[in-house]
Amino acid sequence: MELVLKENLVLEERRISLSEFHTADEVWTTGTMGELSPVVKIDGRIIGDGRVGPVTQRLQNAYKKLAEESGVSIPTYQKS
Repeated sequence: MELVLKENLVLEERRISLSEFHTADEVWTTGTMGELSPVVKIDGRIIGDGRVGPVTQRLQNAYKKLAEESGVSIPTYQKS
């Protein structure tokens, strides 16, 4: 939610109906890992135009930038 505000987007936290989901321009989810996952179909119904929307892309990019700037790298080990 802080990232939404930082991006100067409108944030409204409330319960919404299934019909609001069905008629939304964009839907995305997030969880404890912080990543944003676009939702393009609910109950077999296409959301928006069925593609990742511009607001979702904007927030994904902002989150990636935030993670790169403030996160701690986790080393990966590859076998030679």
